[in-house]
Amino acid sequence: MTSDDEETTRYHITSVEGMEQGDRLRITVEGRDIVVFRGAEEFHAVGNVCQHQGAPMCEGRLLHPMETSEDGRELEQGESPTVACPWHGWEYELTTGDHVAPTEFSLPSYEAFTHEGELFVEL
Repeated sequence: MTSDDEETTRYHITSVEGMEQGDRLRITVEGRDIVVFRGAEEFHAVGNVCQHQGAPMCEGRLLHPMETSEDGRELEQGESPTVACPWHGWEYELTTGDHVAPTEFSLPSYEAFTHEGELFVEL
């Protein structure tokens, strides 16, 4: 996310043709190691290096974690998709890059979007 006084640049990545839900694409943009995940209808781009011990997040498992219902009696499917580190299971929200536990660790997150069948990432 950027503030109003920060300038962003859009980078064309590839065509989305043939990319299916759950697919991922590892890219390097402006020297940043990034992984783009394809959701049901959306794309998410985060840094490719786990903040714990440097594992490649492009090898991580995509999840929709369970959350406790408001009354605390049931578990229900969470809204925000996450990626789990392939080495130690640290989970990060794909929409924000934030670690799911309240810690100071988070992955850089970037705007990923499509336009006319092409995938772009904004830094």
